[in-house]
Amino acid sequence: EDCLVNLVRNAVDACQGTGRITVSLATTAPDIPFGDNWVTFGRAIERDVVELQVTDDGSGMDERVLRKAFDPYFTTKPTGHGFGLASTLSSVRSCGGEIRVASATDCGTCVRILLPRFTQQTAQTMEQLVPPETSPRPHATVVRPRSDRQPDSAPQTADAD
Repeated sequence: EDCLVNLVRNAVDACQGTGRITVSLATTAPDIPFGDNWVTFGRAIERDVVELQVTDDGSGMDERVLRKAFDPYFTTKPTGHGFGLASTLSSVRSCGGEIRVASATDCGTCVRILLPRFTQQTAQTMEQLVPPETSPRPHATVVRPRSDRQPDSAPQTADAD
């Protein structure tokens, strides 16, 4: 969710109040041709993917800005922090995905987030790695306020279901 919000927020800023932003979601193969003008961040995916694409017809980025756009603390905005795209890339990488970006000054930007598609086969593989019966049971410590409780008494615990 944060990734989508960050991309749309940047697209809105790039359009400066006018323009068009398109958001799409699709399943696809990772080896579809993207052309020579794409910059890839993250690692290449070798199986079917879910693709989230955000396109705008805003101000776009030149190559120097594009190459640094996902660096922490890098921003082109007067009030920016440089965390939005950096955190987006971190989230995508942690899921085993990649980001592909094409942009041109005064023409707009297209960002494609590619994430490994979760399938029944993936679920079975995960169960083989960590069978449900051997995975640790989640638990939580619940502290219940009681008027008759002594200040030095231990909190009550309960298993989460």
